[in-house]
Amino acid sequence: MKCFYKKTPLLFILIFILSGCGNREAEVITESGFHLGTIVKISIYDKAPDNIFTEVFNLISELENTLSRNIEESEISIINSNSGIKAIEVSDDTFQFL
Repeated sequence: MKCFYKKTPLLFILIFILSGCGNREAEVITESGFHLGTIVKISIYDKAPDNIFTEVFNLISELENTLSRNIEESEISIINSNSGIKAIEVSDDTFQFL
């Protein structure tokens, strides 16, 4: 057991040194947009497809249109406006979210 405790600091030093190897400079790609009632900033620190930001912001918009309480046509708004009145059928995404 003593041997393990003596080697532990050496193991952490080795992991720390090796994690810094491969001195590659990552290109940071950042894009921002107004979604979900706030500014959303996405940064990618590695190679990514050209259309990745379009896909990500489209997904965020889809979720916002379904889950926003501020958009009258969203499922969440419909649930809120019918609260205590009648049951509302929702999509699988909304069900999982709730």
